[in-house]
Amino acid sequence: MKQMSSFPSLIHTLLLAIIIAYASADFTGDWLLKKAVRNGVSVKVPQGDVSLSITKSKDSYNVYIKATNTIKGRMIVKGKNSKTKAVVDFEEISSTRMMPTPKFLDVERFLMKAIPKMKMVILKDSGNLIWKGANATATFSPSKKKS
Repeated sequence: MKQMSSFPSLIHTLLLAIIIAYASADFTGDWLLKKAVRNGVSVKVPQGDVSLSITKSKDSYNVYIKATNTIKGRMIVKGKNSKTKAVVDFEEISSTRMMPTPKFLDVERFLMKAIPKMKMVILKDSGNLIWKGANATATFSPSKKKS
């Protein structure tokens, strides 16, 4: 009888492992910043000009944002993870140090202050990617790369 009782346990463990592997979020891709909000106030975003690229590394995601400057860092999934939502931390955020053009000044300030405080990443059914923090939200739409 002991063999029979361990078989359901083995099946349960295998099913749980498959569900966890399937449910892992994948936020890789190319995006354009569509909307930025800080403390309930919209930040002016030059439409189509602020790009985000996310690639997967061994234990995190590499994040690259291009406006006047290039902002880069790591996004680490920390908490509950599903196919569309993850609790994250952003680390090693850095930027090139050119003076942003007036067109990008507000949005670059927003990004440098807000990214380290973002704690949630959500992939919406619409295809948009949302970064959320306590006082800031950034919405990215999928980029249609030119061939």
